[in-house]
Amino acid sequence: MPMAPASPLMLMHAAVNRDNFAGKIAGPNQRISKIEALKAVTINAAYVLRLEKMYGSIEVGKYANFTALNQNPLMIKDNQIKDIEILGTVLKGDAIPLN
Repeated sequence: MPMAPASPLMLMHAAVNRDNFAGKIAGPNQRISKIEALKAVTINAAYVLRLEKMYGSIEVGKYANFTALNQNPLMIKDNQIKDIEILGTVLKGDAIPLN
């Protein structure tokens, strides 16, 4: 059973900011960059599951699975990552809008 929610944006937010429910920074020396956090929930997650040949990045021959966001997580303030709106997903090349 996973020890974290299946919420990639929350996982990114936690890894970048390291803030807790008490409003304190937990392990500030363990913070990672936004690009490292994005890789952690995409290509590195696929690698850990031994699925990197089919998932984790957008490449010819891989499943076209990705999420459309209303903001680029690499271009906003660190503390806004968790607030990014999800517009929809693409699953095996088929668009699935949320609304």
